[in-house]
Amino acid sequence: MHGDWAKMVDGKDAAFGSVTRFKKEDARMVNESAKSEAAMLAWLVPTLRASAGALALLLGFVMARSMVKGLNRIASTMALSSMQVGGASQELASASQMISDSATEGAASLEQTMSTMDELSATVKNNAESANEASTLSQESRGLRGAEQ
Repeated sequence: MHGDWAKMVDGKDAAFGSVTRFKKEDARMVNESAKSEAAMLAWLVPTLRASAGALALLLGFVMARSMVKGLNRIASTMALSSMQVGGASQELASASQMISDSATEGAASLEQTMSTMDELSATVKNNAESANEASTLSQESRGLRGAEQ
């Protein structure tokens, strides 16, 4: 029995040794795989960081360029509008000057017309007085001629 017991222990030791070797081999493979993955991650993380930084710079550049284009369009539109307002202001000033000149000429013409009408009125009044005197003299002279006859 003792011999059976020893065989059984020896068999279990052999099986245990086999399992231990298998587990050690698994642990070594897992360790190598972890090292390989760690090496890959050690390379991948900085690469991803650099790529994210480059992408952020590119995105910033594109956004800044887009904003600059928009601001340039706004500035161009404002400059054009300013030129149009300036042109319209000059036209308005010119039209105002023409109206002022016309009003001044109209006032001068009206003043001359009124002066002429005053002169004409004085002449008409003189003529009316002269006609009254002539009529009075004519009647007096008829009255004298009628009394002489």
